[in-house]
Amino acid sequence: ITDDACKFIEENKETPFFIYVAHHATHMLIQAREDRYAMFKEKKGKYQQNDRFAAMNNQLDDGIGLLLKKIKDLGLEKNTLVIFTSDNGGLPESPQHPLRGFKGMYYEGGVRVPFIARWPRVIKPGSVQETPVINQDIFPTLLEITGSSKPNDKILDGKSLVRLFKEEKDLIQRPLFWHFPGYLNSSNPGSRDKDFRTRPVSAIRKGNWKLLLYHEEWVLDGGREKIASNNAVELYNLKDNIGETRNLANTNPEKRDEMLDELFKIMKESGAEMPSQKNPL
Repeated sequence: ITDDACKFIEENKETPFFIYVAHHATHMLIQAREDRYAMFKEKKGKYQQNDRFAAMNNQLDDGIGLLLKKIKDLGLEKNTLVIFTSDNGGLPESPQHPLRGFKGMYYEGGVRVPFIARWPRVIKPGSVQETPVINQDIFPTLLEITGSSKPNDKILDGKSLVRLFKEEKDLIQRPLFWHFPGYLNSSNPGSRDKDFRTRPVSAIRKGNWKLLLYHEEWVLDGGREKIASNNAVELYNLKDNIGETRNLANTNPEKRDEMLDELFKIMKESGAEMPSQKNPL
């Protein structure tokens, strides 16, 4: 895949281009070239113990290095935005400590991912932004950079990150939203229960506050009327408790209700539906 990507860059070096490179790593099966395993066989970290997983990520590093070298060799480095990110959190082979959970969960270990951007002449090298962003922001960002208009006047979920890249004062301030009305099997450490990685859930983050709404308990066990006892809502302050171990839903009902109202507002605006008690069959 890296060779194909480098070839594409070479062929399009004279014109603006967009390239999306989705490496297999890090994903099952956990594998790498045989010579890479020996590099990590005797290396064990406090939280990272899997030498085969390390070997796989080492090959990923090499692939990214080849892409960056191609961009540099073609003289495109100073005029090219490169973003490195992921679509979900890590596997249990790569502990997310101190975050809770893994891929497939809507705790921070499942939704918090790397997001590294390099854009010479625009992004200050080594700078760090604490403003939460989401991968839906990438498309609006590319539209602004290229001077393109929204397709068919559609409403976009994300926001352009150009002002954030430039460290301008009016940084993005908005809630982040996730909606997953389904099930994922194979419970992992940090899961809400021992049967599923996640159950149907919607989540919202606003500033340092994060709320999760579990659909089953909400629909079947009394909703807002029974909110203090039905275990449908979890509320966390990520600044004080990044590991999401202290549910504040009942101890801070004012913030809980504020976040819940905001969540339902976004769900209504986006058409994100809760499951029905009716069995369609």
